[in-house]
Amino acid sequence: MNNHRDMITAAGRLTARGALSSWQWIGVFWAMVLMGGFAVTAAGQGTAPAVGEEERGSGFDYVVERGDTFWDLSQRFGGSPYQWPQMWTHNNQIPNPHRIFPGDRIRFAPRSFGLPPESLPGPSSSRGMEFRNPPAPPASYYYPGIETVGFIRREQVAPAAIISSLPEDHTIAGQWETAWGRPAEGGIVMPGQQFVVYRVLEPVTEASGKKFVGYPHYLLGVVEIAAVSGGSFRAEIVHSYREMRVGDKLMPRPVRRPDADILLAEAPAGIAGRILRPEEDVVLLSDQSVVFINRGRSDGVAVGQRYTICDPGSAGGSACLGSGEPAAIGSLLVLRVEDETATALVTASAREIPFGASVISAASDQ
Repeated sequence: MNNHRDMITAAGRLTARGALSSWQWIGVFWAMVLMGGFAVTAAGQGTAPAVGEEERGSGFDYVVERGDTFWDLSQRFGGSPYQWPQMWTHNNQIPNPHRIFPGDRIRFAPRSFGLPPESLPGPSSSRGMEFRNPPAPPASYYYPGIETVGFIRREQVAPAAIISSLPEDHTIAGQWETAWGRPAEGGIVMPGQQFVVYRVLEPVTEASGKKFVGYPHYLLGVVEIAAVSGGSFRAEIVHSYREMRVGDKLMPRPVRRPDADILLAEAPAGIAGRILRPEEDVVLLSDQSVVFINRGRSDGVAVGQRYTICDPGSAGGSACLGSGEPAAIGSLLVLRVEDETATALVTASAREIPFGASVISAASDQ
């Protein structure tokens, strides 16, 4: 390219004739600079190797397996575990070298270790070198109302505060409305804090009222403290699940919220129990009803486990509890677990489900 020479020659001729002013010389100078930059860029583009050309045929991809570490892989493919930092610098898709997971893809090339191309093994000479799809994520059930789910406990939750009044002429309150309250004895309330509003319902018993189970805690929503003055506070209702009233109680909102994407898990064989009552005041149960069961953490129940609901009319439910094929009329998914009880969602029902229906772990009905 002769752009520089042509411009200099033309400029020299014009100078010889006295035709260039000082401002024109400045223009010629910047034109030469720009043309020079273009020439360098064009030359670079013409000589740069194609992306990946230097790696073609001189490396391989490795798919991380359970138990792999950069330290071990560096020893295995580079001959020394101390090469792992250099290997990591050529795999910047891995954000943390100390945390690699099955399915991650790592590129091994000679430059990763400063070795000649022939020093690395071919893709067919060892396990894990062919690229495989990462493992499928675990099965889950999405339940967006997970934070609204109540529970039964033998002892009532001690309140941090109590709602003492609502806006004028209001007997109930909902989202974005204001409520006033006072801290309970020993309770601490500060602006910016969030609390779950709840109501304690009548105690639940089983076996014809002879065995006490606990108190249902009915969750109503979430309030945020806006201002505190003396022995009272003003709160804004930021989430309303159900209507709130004077006398409803507040407990601190957990910092870690329950995950709406519930990972499914297999329940241990042999767990059997009964539906105590629905969370809401309804007569019959069906799909998407939330219920309480009389088995909990101490019995091996955990969030994500699934249980079969049995027909109480089939041999008095005895088939459901072990003898012969269970007459299933529905299924449950555990949403929340306490020590002696659990809260579950009816995920399927063949017909209406009565209170007191038996439930068994899915493994028990095999």
